[in-house]
Order: sequence, then structure tokens, then C-alpha cells
Amino acid sequence: MNKIKILIAEDHTLVAKLIAQMLSKEGFYDVVGSVPDGESAVKSAKEKKADVVLMDVDMPGIDGIKATAEIKKAMKNVKVIMLSNHIEAPLIQKALRAGANGYLSKFAEVSEVIDAINSAMKGETYYCKTSMKAMMDYISNQDKNESIQNACMQLTSREKEILNLVAKEYTTKEISHKLILSERTIETHRRNIMKKLGVKNTAGLMKLSSEHHLLE
Repeated sequence: MNKIKILIAEDHTLVAKLIAQMLSKEGFYDVVGSVPDGESAVKSAKEKKADVVLMDVDMPGIDGIKATAEIKKAMKNVKVIMLSNHIEAPLIQKALRAGANGYLSKFAEVSEVIDAINSAMKGETYYCKTSMKAMMDYISNQDKNESIQNACMQLTSREKEILNLVAKEYTTKEISHKLILSERTIETHRRNIMKKLGVKNTAGLMKLSSEHHLLE
């Protein structure tokens, strides 16, 4: 059985050595080289005919994401797994768009690194536990934001006008005088706004307005 050829692109020598030692102990992997920057990663991936590149995101010169894009453009069958201390959904998405086959925290367990390599070789995309959580939280927030924006679209022009005045700390009486409406009508509008936006009180209304930029 042929061993999987691994190239390590990591600018911290100690980290690269630890990864190489860890993989060598498994017996299924052949660490064909270790390079400290993105440009060398692109060159060595070609020269060493690597099957998998473990790619640090932050490196001098060409960063890991740009290097990944170049490797994928030249060698579509090479698998690239990102390594990073930065587990942020936008960065993960950027890496995936560049062609990455997985995203690992540098604090990932040994088993996760091995799972990532094996999954990539099967054509699957792998996320470590922390990167998976980051992506799920991001998607959840995106869904929530979309839901709130949709709810805002249901507000009438009068309700939006009152929402802005409430956010500016106008009292019901002051809004009533400003808009020449009865206080009862203002309270009815306020209740309708809260119901549409799914909040229970004025404090929640103001918090939601601020967080989601609903104010003019």
C-alpha cells in the first residue's frame, strides 16, 4: 500500500517538526518536506508530487490561502488542509473558496488531523470541532439576521417612524405630540412593532434596532 505523501507548509519550525513526527508514527504517511512560506509550498507541492498539503494560513510572502489557490490551479488532485489559530467563519469560507479541502485549528487533536487527511483523500471537506462550531454559529446568525430583515420589511412606514423615535428615547407622549396622534394609537403601533420583531419590551426593541442597524 502506497503511503500518502504529505507536505507541511508552516513557518514555525517547531510546529512543523511536531506535525511531521506525529504523522510519521502512524505509518500510513510519508512526510516529503516542510517549507516556511507560501511560495515554497506551491513550488514543493509540484516538485514532491504531494498528495496532501497541510497549509498554515498565516505565512510570510504569499499567505496560505493564496498559495492554496495557486496549488489548486496547477494541481487539481492535490488536497490542501488549512492550519490556523484563527477560527473565524469568514476566513474559513475564504479558504474553501480558494479550494481548501479542510480547516483545522492548530490546537486540534491528533485524531482530527488524521481524520482530515483521510477525509480529504476521499474527496470530502473536513472541519475540526472548533471550525465546525464557528461555521454553524455563523450560519445561525445569518439566518437570524435574514429573519429580522424580513420582519423589518413588514413594518409600515408609520411603524418605522415610531421605531426611530422610540430608539431616540422619545416618550409615548412626546411621539404623540410630534406625530399628532393619540397616545393610545402610539402604544398600539409600539405593540405591533414589538410583535413583528419578536421582542417583549422597549429595551429589547432598542437593543435589536442597534445590533441590526434598523435605525435611520
